Amino acid sequence: MRVVDAYGYVQHQSNFYRVADEHIGTLVYLCVDVERLEVFDRGIHRLAEHQRLADGAGLRQGAPGRKRRRYDVTLLLERLAAWGEGAENFGHKLRQHKRYPGPALNHILGLQVTWSADDIVEALHHAQLYDAYDARAVERILEARFRPRSLEGQIAETTRSQIREAMREHPVRQRPLSDYATLRAGDPATPQLGDAADDEDREEPT
Repeated sequence: MRVVDAYGYVQHQSNFYRVADEHIGTLVYLCVDVERLEVFDRGIHRLAEHQRLADGAGLRQGAPGRKRRRYDVTLLLERLAAWGEGAENFGHKLRQHKRYPGPALNHILGLQVTWSADDIVEALHHAQLYDAYDARAVERILEARFRPRSLEGQIAETTRSQIREAMREHPVRQRPLSDYATLRAGDPATPQLGDAADDEDREEPT
């Protein structure tokens, strides 16, 4: 699991592999075998595929995107805002307090590799209570108050996120109780065909 860095790359074994700029600051998953490396988002959609470089080579695979500043503060703030209004407010106040907010914003987004987004948001709220607009302060709060998530926890959180997204697109609507009347009362009794025929015979005059 990695976070796409400010240049649009993910790191693996000292090498860097290109991902589209639109995913900068987002959490992604790597699937690596002997010959190739694939990058997936949390919805298990493939974002990139590369030939694997020799471990430790320190190379970059994939053409760089458009020329950009070291930190795109606007984009990093958008990523932080995806965690909710509280995280968005923290990001804007951090920007006001720091002359160069990019490194701190990038560091906070990178914390999601180790900590859950919910825990990070709680840490941001706690830091804001003390006007501690600093990435290291947020990290110290996480270390003191929360536990790093396990691989099982990461998978569970991803699954919950996918379920929430699916439920938003296809909400479950409660059916009216009248629809369940048949289930409660059972099917109305219907005469058997043979019995109906016998009844008709008995009603014929002699």
